[in-house]
Amino acid sequence: MADYCAGALMQVEDFSAHKIPPTPEEMLKRRQLSAGVSPLFSLVEYAHALRIPDYVFEHPTIQEIEQLGIEFVLITNDILSYMKEEGESVPHNLVAVARMSGLRAQEAFDYVGNMLNSRYERWEKAVGVIPNWGEDINKHVEKYVRGVADVVRGNLYWR
Repeated sequence: MADYCAGALMQVEDFSAHKIPPTPEEMLKRRQLSAGVSPLFSLVEYAHALRIPDYVFEHPTIQEIEQLGIEFVLITNDILSYMKEEGESVPHNLVAVARMSGLRAQEAFDYVGNMLNSRYERWEKAVGVIPNWGEDINKHVEKYVRGVADVVRGNLYWR
């Protein structure tokens, strides 16, 4: 939650200063903390009463899965909300940033769509290389990874 609050404050400060990152990738990095997605992963762990040791959460593969979950939510949200946000002159949208960098509307959507596709490829790779931590831990990790995917799906249904 501390990361979320710091990220939200950073986004407000950027908005107040009319500071917009020059590329969608940089915008994505800036918004990851303020998106409020990562706290939902803790709720997945709690809701399923998962017992996963800290060393599993610290493993690069699990961190990659969590990072991708956040990015999926941000990218899909910005694709789906672009028209509404454009009408409200909201500049903190990946498609808007792509447009501001000189891309036409379809080019901007293609660019952001390619960002999303590259994350799907990384997700498949990460899920394919989850280490074996033993049967008991593996069951909990499998539920956790499914929960991260459910958070992403939940964002789509909410939209």
